[in-house]
Amino acid sequence: MSRRRRNEVCPAMAVNDGGVLPILAQKHDTQPSAFTPENLLREADGGHDALQLIAIAADRLRSRLP
Repeated sequence: MSRRRRNEVCPAMAVNDGGVLPILAQKHDTQPSAFTPENLLREADGGHDALQLIAIAADRLRSRLP
């Protein structure tokens, strides 16, 4: 497997016919963002609970190690 050189173009980031990167081609600046502060905080709180469960499970597994 060969590594891509820094000056080679990545096909996934190639510019489309309009001269815009594909990821930005469907950007709609006039529409409200789906990432509102309320939604981000709610998701962060839910993720925090999941991280706590993972930490508890990891601690229990570590305590079983010789």
